[in-house]
Amino acid sequence: MNETTKPYNEIDDYIAAFSDEERQEYVAAEMALDLACVLYQIRQEQGLTQRQAAERAGLKQQAISLTLYISNSLTDSPREPVKSGAGH
Repeated sequence: MNETTKPYNEIDDYIAAFSDEERQEYVAAEMALDLACVLYQIRQEQGLTQRQAAERAGLKQQAISLTLYISNSLTDSPREPVKSGAGH
């Protein structure tokens, strides 16, 4: 295979067949995943709890918790321990 030839990828073909509405939804989902990963990374770098990050971002703590779930789903990083009660 020459260096300029792109390898075949079934996913590219699948996405190419999307309707305009599906493409818009795909782009929105991709942006949401990117944002979730950035929020998680910043929270980890600054050593913030979910509650602290939520307060700073003007979000509910559950939204920050969701970013942890998404980030862990996309990476091999260990999950944060599940704690009972609010503000973890």
